Amino acid sequence: MAGVCTTAASVILLCTGAAPRWLAVSGSIISVPLIVAVFFSGWIGLLFPLWVVALGVDTLVILRRRDRDGERAAAPE
Repeated sequence: MAGVCTTAASVILLCTGAAPRWLAVSGSIISVPLIVAVFFSGWIGLLFPLWVVALGVDTLVILRRRDRDGERAAAPE
């Protein structure tokens, strides 16, 4: 299920451009072992939470940048 979720999220990120391309492509690459290799090693399942953390950190960076740019636009000169 984690592999399918990663695939779907990666396709959405690629189509909308909501995240950097490297993050969307890495999600697509990570989804293959999540779907196939999880039957051989349970440690592969840790790729999903690592990818979600990377996505979350990227989202925080985007939000902080937006807030910082908004403060500059609202500040009187």
